[in-house]
Amino acid sequence: MVGRLLYTLSMIVLLLGAGHVLAPKAGAMEPYWVDAVVNTRLVKCGEPFRFVITAGAQNGYVHLPGMTGIFPECHILEYQEKDVSKRHEGYIARQSIYCLAVFALEEIIIPAQTVRFSWAQGTTATAQSMPRQIGIRSMYPETGFSLIDPRAPKRASNTVVIVSLAAGLILLAVWVARGWKRRPGKEPPKPPAHLEARKKLEALGKSRLVAEATKSDKYFTELSRIIRHYLANRYQFSALEMSRQAIVEELMRLGVEAKRRELINKLLQQTDLVKFAQEAVDYRQVAEAHGLAREIIALTKQEDTVSYGKEGQR
Repeated sequence: MVGRLLYTLSMIVLLLGAGHVLAPKAGAMEPYWVDAVVNTRLVKCGEPFRFVITAGAQNGYVHLPGMTGIFPECHILEYQEKDVSKRHEGYIARQSIYCLAVFALEEIIIPAQTVRFSWAQGTTATAQSMPRQIGIRSMYPETGFSLIDPRAPKRASNTVVIVSLAAGLILLAVWVARGWKRRPGKEPPKPPAHLEARKKLEALGKSRLVAEATKSDKYFTELSRIIRHYLANRYQFSALEMSRQAIVEELMRLGVEAKRRELINKLLQQTDLVKFAQEAVDYRQVAEAHGLAREIIALTKQEDTVSYGKEGQR
């Protein structure tokens, strides 16, 4: 636990130091500024994530890129644009927020986005972002990125950058040293059922079955098999051979609390409807089912004091 904390702290400090080096800053007297950020939550296959563009101008107008067709590799789940001038004193500011989801890919590329500015005198200006590549299996939060500003960006002082990077390196070195002191040679214990289920669920989320889920029942058939196999290993009964109702009754007999039984029943009912009743689904329902399966595993996993690496500590 202490080792993981040291590693996390070292990554945060290093990212903060790198952020001061890389992120352009808008000066108080500049006529306009722009910023585009990927939200800090993990970007995983099938999960929604946000991309935010904010731009401001002194005594001018901001024209943000629209939502149509600018993210060819993502499904746009939600879009909104709003006035955020009150947050930035002296600027008229606009903000676009895209809620996106990506399926069956290992990475996405957000194309360059162009923001336009105009003033009453007829003057115009533009600023454009760099294309952004995002890994779907990100281990740590995306730190975001800024659009290119035509003027030279202001940098943090060298002292701040050096101290931040040095502190991060020291913490990382301590974490590595602790890892070397662990006793080797012992055969690792068999991981609990929830780790195997998580790996299978992650593999399913990256498979082509996700992209075909609105046309075929294969995704929901495999999702049902993964959850049933997990329940069989976790609670030691023949869930693979039982009906949904029989599984719920067995879980009640074993003392599994009602809220958890309801979630399991909800997921198995949805998979049965797609498999046997051929019920039509959309990508949002696919993402919700995937998230529900992950929640069931998290709520019902068997607590264990044995460490199984990074996955076992989640």
